[in-house]
Amino acid sequence: MLLLMVAMGITVTKLRTPEDNKQHYVHLLDSKNQTKKKVLLQIRTVLKSTAYNQRFYAKILQLDTQRVSGKVLLNIRKDSLKKQLELMRLF
Repeated sequence: MLLLMVAMGITVTKLRTPEDNKQHYVHLLDSKNQTKKKVLLQIRTVLKSTAYNQRFYAKILQLDTQRVSGKVLLNIRKDSLKKQLELMRLF
């Protein structure tokens, strides 16, 4: 019984890794080719700001023209924002 539970835990953990999800954004990033990409984000959670940054959890919906999935922690300098980012809005 214990062996079955351990095997199920390992299987569930393995299936949830980004490397197994073909639409995860990490598959489109190339460490050798550092070209800029257009990213479509959806702000999911507004976190507590620091003295210098506003912080958000965002869901990545699109990278250039390709639909992708994934979550990122977004840090934006407070002085670089002209308008306030809103929850669930697309950017």
